[in-house]
Amino acid sequence: MGSAPPSGERSVLDASILVVDDLETNRMMISALLARHGFTQVKCVDGGEAALAALSSQRVDCLLLDLVMPGIGGLEVCRRVRSNPALAGLPILIQTAMTARDEVLAAFDAGATDVIHKPFDPRELVSRVSVHTANALMSRAMRLDNTRMVNELAEAALLMTSVLPRTETLKAIRTAAGIAFDWFSRPCSAVGGDLWQAWLLGGGKVALFFGDVSGHGIGAALRAFSTHSVLSPLPSFADDPLKMAALLDCRLVSVDRDHHHFVAGVYGVFDRVEGCFSYVAAGLRNAVLLRADGRREALKLSGLPFGLTEDAGRQLGRVAIGKGDRLLIYSDALVEQAAEGSMTETALAGWIEEQVARAGETGEAEVARHLGKTFLASNPDCADDLLLVSATFPDYPVLVNGRPLHPFTGPAELLPGHGASLLVVDDMPMNRKLLDTMLKAEGYAIAEAEDGLVALERLQAEPERFDAILLDRQMPRMDGMTLLRHLKSDIRLAQIPVIMQTAFGSSEDIAEGIQAGVFYYLVKPLQLQILSSVVKAAVADHRRAQKLRTDLRRQSGTLALLEQGEFAFRTLAEADWLAVALASLCPWAPDVVTGLSELMVNAIEHGNLEISYQEKTEFLTSGRLIEEIEARLARPDLGDRRASIAVSREPQGLRFTVRDQGPGFDWRPYMDISPERAFHSHGRGIAIARRLSFDTLAYHEPGNVVEVAVAMPS
Repeated sequence: MGSAPPSGERSVLDASILVVDDLETNRMMISALLARHGFTQVKCVDGGEAALAALSSQRVDCLLLDLVMPGIGGLEVCRRVRSNPALAGLPILIQTAMTARDEVLAAFDAGATDVIHKPFDPRELVSRVSVHTANALMSRAMRLDNTRMVNELAEAALLMTSVLPRTETLKAIRTAAGIAFDWFSRPCSAVGGDLWQAWLLGGGKVALFFGDVSGHGIGAALRAFSTHSVLSPLPSFADDPLKMAALLDCRLVSVDRDHHHFVAGVYGVFDRVEGCFSYVAAGLRNAVLLRADGRREALKLSGLPFGLTEDAGRQLGRVAIGKGDRLLIYSDALVEQAAEGSMTETALAGWIEEQVARAGETGEAEVARHLGKTFLASNPDCADDLLLVSATFPDYPVLVNGRPLHPFTGPAELLPGHGASLLVVDDMPMNRKLLDTMLKAEGYAIAEAEDGLVALERLQAEPERFDAILLDRQMPRMDGMTLLRHLKSDIRLAQIPVIMQTAFGSSEDIAEGIQAGVFYYLVKPLQLQILSSVVKAAVADHRRAQKLRTDLRRQSGTLALLEQGEFAFRTLAEADWLAVALASLCPWAPDVVTGLSELMVNAIEHGNLEISYQEKTEFLTSGRLIEEIEARLARPDLGDRRASIAVSREPQGLRFTVRDQGPGFDWRPYMDISPERAFHSHGRGIAIARRLSFDTLAYHEPGNVVEVAVAMPS
């Protein structure tokens, strides 16, 4: 009998060993030998086919393989195992009576880890099995640790995207307050601790925070996220820099009482009416203010960093800002690298001014990006996080003696998600917090539920409150799929779009969700850009469907006696009007109206105006879709085209035929929502219409004619 194994070897002795040999006596002898030495999971099969079947259905930690067997031999098993990426790390120990050098080399060429010669020494066999299994288990553990680290870095990187402003937010600021921001960020490692954010306060005011967190890497990223959490959502006194600075100091000190970490930064408010920037500085280098008249000024941002003390004795700074001025704020990396090259801060400001002028000469619109790339090209070894933010004021009032000549007061444009209410259903508090932070930054109102039961109670109590539901799949008490079945069976809740978020990324899982009625899908770890576009699409689709159903209720029934007819349309508004009017002929009009509208909008966008799928993706991302539609409607070669919809009553029901004058398209991929397109911001309309609106839907070659039928009740 073997002696008791040391406790440290327990994981090896619990490993799964598969013995493959066509001779039963050999199988019995090897399994008994391993069992005597403490191995508890030894399984035997009698040939290559059985071995491959076992490998495909169960976990194996070490394969002890006979070389010569009838049917599929050891070498062929080796080759097939090595061709499977999932088994790449599996140790294969070939046992053979052959000793010729070429035969042994052939075994290694086929993928063997080691060769054991028969008749074998029992102690040698046990030792080799133990060593190779331990190495495999260690390698697997290292791979898992590496995967976990990669996932954690991805989560940290995702967190960091939430502390940087969204393109839509900056566009809203540009339109409402007349400030054009551009910026450049490059962490020194996978993630970093520099952050900045801008908020539209209304009344021509914009708040700005720029922070350089001490430290590097994940620790700095988490501290940056914590700093951002202090500012999100903004309190009612966000237009008061002194109060905001006191809030930052108080909250950051409470997190780090030992003062090991701090945030060098600035919080300020741009006021378009007053034509000024009021700010509290906290330990940054001088910002560069380039005046429209060619003067260069240094804006002092020195002082005690945020988070070192609750009583920092902050002072309010104020500087006039006028039309054509540019303010550049940057992190320490720029100054420290310049200092290493014996460049003074004044010389650095001169270099910045020179680069801004050069960017203007070459037509480079994003000045901060130009500065960052130019700086890194000449300083590739920069070992610090780099962040630059540029603000220009093309629509600010002209200054006369430091005061605005014509003060402006205008309405503040709303953020992209303004007014939309989302319900986040997830059992993990960190996931809810992450989604709350990212989506609130885009203007959405967020409510939370920790499982399906709580969510269902909330939805039944307020069935008209939410524009979309972000639903986790795996939860205790009631999981996502069960909640989904409750929603689809409740007529009040069935129309709310569900965005399923899950760690299961297989096409089967996604297809199952789609089949159950989930037309929007997200896989963890979430990517902010995909999250933003999918949420925006779901809310927009829901609100459009709501409007169509509201218009439908107002429909007078003028066409109730129509037997057949054909109508032409050119614009999206005409398409929606006709969809409402014609859907009123159907017994299930609320379902039909969304389907008709979708097909008619497709006829305009993808048919007459020839907007491709990829182009629409780009236009939606940039917020230019309506602008592009209007531009193409104004073109002589496209604007004169008309689409049409024909309707006829038949004994079985109603038939609608939609035609356009475009070249057609391949409709087949869009008849169902594929898992590959489940994350896209559009492309679901035809599949949803086919599934929910009509009894039949068929396109005709070349794809510019589609017929649908709606059965009438007998």
